[in-house]
Amino acid sequence: MVWLRALLTTVLAIVATPALPQPAPGQVKMGFLLTSLSRINPADGSFDFSAFAWTIDPGKTLDPATQIQVLARRAGIEAIQQAPLADGSTFTGLRIEATVDQAFDLRDFPFDRQTLRVNVEAEVPAERLRFVADEQDSRLADYLVTQGWNVTGLRFEERVIHYDTKFGVWSAPNFSRLTLLVDIERQRSALVIEKFIGYTMALLVTALIFLVPTDQIGVRIGMATTAVFAAVGNRYGLDTLIGAETVFGLVEQLSLIVFTAIFAAIAATLLSYELAQKRTRALSNRVNLAAGGIVVALSFALAGIAILNARG
Repeated sequence: MVWLRALLTTVLAIVATPALPQPAPGQVKMGFLLTSLSRINPADGSFDFSAFAWTIDPGKTLDPATQIQVLARRAGIEAIQQAPLADGSTFTGLRIEATVDQAFDLRDFPFDRQTLRVNVEAEVPAERLRFVADEQDSRLADYLVTQGWNVTGLRFEERVIHYDTKFGVWSAPNFSRLTLLVDIERQRSALVIEKFIGYTMALLVTALIFLVPTDQIGVRIGMATTAVFAAVGNRYGLDTLIGAETVFGLVEQLSLIVFTAIFAAIAATLLSYELAQKRTRALSNRVNLAAGGIVVALSFALAGIAILNARG
């Protein structure tokens, strides 16, 4: 029984012993001077950026040139300067260039605002290292020019990311992530309808169809064909510019309005021509003008509401 008592005493001692506190992860400050922002391409879902970045590492727990990863389609990181600081920290200057994947929200195109995200992670587990943003010194370069966009803000997001895999060796694959958020808005032309000039012409031609005499079906169908080509050309240009949209945004709303108006004009043309042949010209004209008034008023009103909602 002596051995049993000794065993119980040992177990109780182990249970009663408080767990040793885990050391707090080291904090590495990181900042950015954004020097270039280009090729913002919603159709491709990407953008290019260049920046001068820096880290201040008090605990010398990170080799920035080899242990920092930009989560991007293509990225290059080059250490261009390293120096000890008076407080014992290590300063490292970096040059970063990358092509980054980006999910664009184009529901309000061409009045859209976007937030570009650049994710940077340390290859050191989060239990040992955490990124802290240097918000005080991070800046946009004064020579930064972004074609077609205005940069409206620069901010950061800090978080710990958990990957649902052990990567073959780690038991707790958590990593510190610092996200650079760049707020941009599309530059707007003084001509609001610039991106929708084909749709505008298609609606105007469709409206004019109802002013052509109902017995001139060839002219009216020819005008409808012109409207279709204008609308299709505009839609093709938009698809090239922003890609295929998966949400019912402004582009999809205007597409539906324009093509519905053209279809309604063709249907009204056939109906009024049929009435002119089998009934009276007066009845045909009344049906044509009534249909035209409804189609034109409804189309322009719905298009205007869609544009105002997108701008708001």
